[in-house]
Amino acid sequence: MTLIAAFRTRNDGILLCSDRQEDEGVSIKEVEKIYRIRDLPPLEVFVAGAGPSTPLKNACIDIHQSLKRSSDEGMDVLAEYQAIIENCLKNIHKKYSSILKSWPINLIIVVAPRAHGCSPILYQTDGPMLSPETFYLAHGSGKHVADYLAGRLYKHGLTRAWLIVLAAFIFREAGASSPGVGSGTNMILIQEKAKQLELLGPQVVKEVEDGIPSLSDSVLPDWMVHTKLPGWLKDE
Repeated sequence: MTLIAAFRTRNDGILLCSDRQEDEGVSIKEVEKIYRIRDLPPLEVFVAGAGPSTPLKNACIDIHQSLKRSSDEGMDVLAEYQAIIENCLKNIHKKYSSILKSWPINLIIVVAPRAHGCSPILYQTDGPMLSPETFYLAHGSGKHVADYLAGRLYKHGLTRAWLIVLAAFIFREAGASSPGVGSGTNMILIQEKAKQLELLGPQVVKEVEDGIPSLSDSVLPDWMVHTKLPGWLKDE
């Protein structure tokens, strides 16, 4: 169980986020859930997943090894990465078919070309296929809360600071109300042209969360000031 999400930034980068909880049935531990593939000359790839841990871990490893092997053999992985990744996902779905029938995996994948002027590309998985998305994605047990809040608060064009605040707020609220979403959040800001990366660990994100008013403190005082009651509804 988990929560992963991605938001498009105003300069066409991606803010990729995940919680840190892994539930193994008998124990709960904190883990890094964003897998970064950085040893490919033409691109970097970032993978965040929700679902059973063993298929997820093996999917990340298989994608990494297949992309690296293809690159070393001279293949143009910038042109062929989608076919390579989808082939890995087909193998994972075949290998773990019995598990994934009852507990599917969902991945958010960001492909960041290193070429000048190229922006990162955002995908989610649809079974073994990659489906491109433009602005926002979430998966995991906190998806419904994240989708609800993002649908009302996220707008493309937010500044870096306010996008981080919004993501921190969404993960905090999802963690407080959704079973399986653990405390602690990792964020990676994948900037335009993949020239800059900003890594925000759980301590940094917690500092942001602590400075955000609660949902009730944000809404109720504003209602008291701005709500216009109909004539028949008296405030007693």
